[in-house]
Amino acid sequence: MNCQEEQFLEIEALESIFVDEFELINEQPVTYEIIINADRNEEEDNYIVVKLKVEYPEDYPNVMPKFQFKNLSPVHLNIADFNKCHTMFKDMAEEMLGEQMIFELIENVREFLISKNDVFVEAKLKEIEEQKIKEENMGKKFIAEKKLDYEPVNKDSFSKWLATFTKERDALKAEEMKSRSKEQLERDSRKSGKAYFLEKQVIAGSGINFEDEEDMDVQEEIEEEKDEAEDEDMEKYFDDDVFDDEDIDDVELD
Repeated sequence: MNCQEEQFLEIEALESIFVDEFELINEQPVTYEIIINADRNEEEDNYIVVKLKVEYPEDYPNVMPKFQFKNLSPVHLNIADFNKCHTMFKDMAEEMLGEQMIFELIENVREFLISKNDVFVEAKLKEIEEQKIKEENMGKKFIAEKKLDYEPVNKDSFSKWLATFTKERDALKAEEMKSRSKEQLERDSRKSGKAYFLEKQVIAGSGINFEDEEDMDVQEEIEEEKDEAEDEDMEKYFDDDVFDDEDIDDVELD
């Protein structure tokens, strides 16, 4: 395999590995740039970033590639450590002459940058923890000074309140569903409009002049009272105060 074929295959591999970090600058001579992040997973924890520019001589990889680093994080990567990236890259490239080498060289530099980046990540975590402790102490001090009769809202107290609220809400929902089920049973037990109409038709066909059982009871009471009234009239008609024996004797029969 000649040098041009080696270069072409290496470019393809680098493009597939460093999808967002790779940028081809020129095809002849082959020139490209790659962003090297100390942490490729968490961008917010990536404090150190450098840019590598590579140019292939015609006989690469049998000869050293031309390369140049640019420090994109001067606040976190000092000059001494930045220069070490250049030295590490050069020394390893000399050992790998005759084979594709750029990926291995980049990963070697990245490992060094990660070790430097971890210092800032750990410092950040320590700062967060100290801030948390400080806020907790301030809260306790405030409670002690003000003698509060309530618990300030924090993650734990909110979780406790949320659990209680959820339980009460679910209980109310269950009670509401139970009430709705009871109402549904009552509605199901009622006569439908069609059934009520058919029942009226049957009653009408029987000649009964009432609409329901209550009306029938009232009708019976009226009939009973009427019969009682007629009986009373008859008793009065034959009462001794109305006709005595002498009156009966005086009555002439035709």
